[in-house]
Amino acid sequence: METTTLTQSNYSHNYNAFQLSLPLDLEIKINPDDEVVSFLKALEGVNLYKYLKRKERRGRKGYDNVMLLKVVLFARMIGECNLRHLESLCRHDIRFMYIMNEETPSFMTFERLLNDYLIHDIDDIYFAITNHICTLMGVDKSIQHIDGTKIEANANKYSFVYKTRILNARMKLFSKVTHTIIEMNMERGFDFSYHYFYCAQEIGYDGQ
Repeated sequence: METTTLTQSNYSHNYNAFQLSLPLDLEIKINPDDEVVSFLKALEGVNLYKYLKRKERRGRKGYDNVMLLKVVLFARMIGECNLRHLESLCRHDIRFMYIMNEETPSFMTFERLLNDYLIHDIDDIYFAITNHICTLMGVDKSIQHIDGTKIEANANKYSFVYKTRILNARMKLFSKVTHTIIEMNMERGFDFSYHYFYCAQEIGYDGQ
């Protein structure tokens, strides 16, 4: 007579105490210093509805287009533009789950948003957000601030320019301006004043 032995997993040795509790409270899991918190704070006071067409109420309600637009804006802010990746981020990245309130739209949903509902270009929205931030912080946009941060540029093969490089280039320019004024005074009999520092208005001054 054959003996049949039944085997099963050893739960006393392979027991895993990890267990998800639903619904997830994502807000307390995100660091207050996280960029998504700053991003959502910057959007407060910006009317995103005016950049979207109104939905026709047919069938089920569907996803909130403003939430979808926030996801797209935040994704582009961190350099993520692929819509399929965006679908995955809404399922697995806690920051995107937080923005979408744990809803999981597909990449086709984002595609419809951009093709059928978005009225203005994404850059126009970023421009509006920038103006809103400047208003909140009292930034004078007529002044160029150089504080040592690297600034992305579209010049030659160099990707970034720095404060020190800018200041050195400016001093060399001032030196050339001074040298040119001295030569003009000597060769043409002019009496233009010169010094070590100049502003744009002085360089364009016609001497009248």
